Amino acid sequence: MKKILIFLTALAFIVVKLPLCYAEKIILKNGKVIKGKIVEEHDEYIKVDIKGIALTYYKD
Repeated sequence: MKKILIFLTALAFIVVKLPLCYAEKIILKNGKVIKGKIVEEHDEYIKVDIKGIALTYYKD
């Protein structure tokens, strides 16, 4: 019974953390790497959600 409880706790932890680990990478011209979820992508800019804050990066 104790092994099942430990297994279920570990499984719940993995399921909760998995979406937080998923991120897309954007490499800027200066070499800086931006990790986050792409919310919008247009010809002129990309909007990235990083920890709940939406940042806009313009394409040149």
